[in-house]
Amino acid sequence: MNPDGTLAATSGTLAPGASYFAQSPGISPSLQEGWAEAASNGKLGVLAIFKYSAPGVPDSQGSVIGSTSTNSISMLYDNTQGYIMGVAVANSNPTQALVVGLTFITDQGTETTGQITIPARGHTAFVLANSFPATAGTRGSIHFTTSSPDLTVLGERFTPSLSFTTLETFQ
Repeated sequence: MNPDGTLAATSGTLAPGASYFAQSPGISPSLQEGWAEAASNGKLGVLAIFKYSAPGVPDSQGSVIGSTSTNSISMLYDNTQGYIMGVAVANSNPTQALVVGLTFITDQGTETTGQITIPARGHTAFVLANSFPATAGTRGSIHFTTSSPDLTVLGERFTPSLSFTTLETFQ
């Protein structure tokens, strides 16, 4: 994404063992959301690093290894003791919206469900307890399911002081 919010794209050829770095200038005065897709006809590794800086708060960073989109992903969550979970979901399908079923199972065994719809090549990000109030004050797992293999998910866990870490997902 360009600093003005428009779509950015790059293409080219990497030699075996080569690296390519893309970095946001980090100059936006407000939060910018987006997602990236990397495509290759060979093996490709992708790593994203997120950084949060704010006055009076220690800088924090999280990283996530790129994954292949799928139709079934699980992730742990924790909304207890002042921690806040953020979730980002993307649809890699260029033509079809994606209906995502969510099943929440707390560490106490309580199960609830929810659903979101992501437009074609779209994404959404949300605070878990705000969008799914049954998860407030609980911790457990989320299982995301769709009918097509176009789903990717990222989780972020924020501390009460707003530092954060990223969470891995399981396919």
